[in-house]
Amino acid sequence: MLKILILSIFATNLYSALLDKIAVVYDEEVIMKSEIDRALKNFRSRAVIAPVIYNKNKYNFDEMIQLELNTRTIRTHLSEIGLVIDDEQVERTIESFLSARRSNRRELEETLKQQGLTFAEYFELVRISREFNGAMKYVVEPLVSVSEQQIKNEFFRQNTDNQTLTIEYNLILYRFPTSKYNKVGADKFLNGLKNYQNTGVLPQEIKDAQEIDLGKVSEDDLAKDVVNILKRTDEGDFSTPTKSDDFVTTYFIRKKDLTETALYQRRKGAIRAMLFEREARRVLQVWLAAERQKHFIQVL
Repeated sequence: MLKILILSIFATNLYSALLDKIAVVYDEEVIMKSEIDRALKNFRSRAVIAPVIYNKNKYNFDEMIQLELNTRTIRTHLSEIGLVIDDEQVERTIESFLSARRSNRRELEETLKQQGLTFAEYFELVRISREFNGAMKYVVEPLVSVSEQQIKNEFFRQNTDNQTLTIEYNLILYRFPTSKYNKVGADKFLNGLKNYQNTGVLPQEIKDAQEIDLGKVSEDDLAKDVVNILKRTDEGDFSTPTKSDDFVTTYFIRKKDLTETALYQRRKGAIRAMLFEREARRVLQVWLAAERQKHFIQVL
């Protein structure tokens, strides 16, 4: 009886010790704490090889777990749609890299050793980089679009203090009695005007708002304080309301164009690329969150 009790205690302790070493379970795969600790220890070297994955200056244990889950979620989905990055493809990528740098496997392994990485780790980092790029190309990018208005708005945000730019607006001016504005509040006032843009009907609480269509106006013909407000307002938006003793004023910007577009044309491509990357990262996180729901994941 004593022998059975001792064996039972030993088995329980062994099981507990094993659980202590498991960081997370992903479907039928187990990720050990030692793997996470190892990735944390040499993540700066990993970032050199796979910057698309390790794109932060610092990670904690939980964040590294999330990265591991992301890479497995991407791999599983790519496999499901027939896109598998096998060992042969990884080998070709490495050989191409070495050939371009007139290097060889021995020199690569020596460099990896100095960086605290094994060749096996390097091999898998190349694989997950290709998988990430595959997910971006075939899954995420088709879901991303950047409009001309988004590019234009970002350009204006970057150049609000550029005195060499002359902007032409197409404006609608709205005025509302200050006494009534104070009772209604900024949110109801602006939301009411936004609804009016869609319905053509002013809400009862702001029915006394005056609408004045100014049409096309150059900023040279506007007061400096108005220009400063409009420069910080996107096309298709209302400006921040300004108050006087009698009226609250806001502008709706129908159009916002440069009189001279040369600078915009030069920067347009770079801005589009920046906005596309930003939006792609956001879409990727949304997609990963949804895709994870299809898997059994337990963080221990």
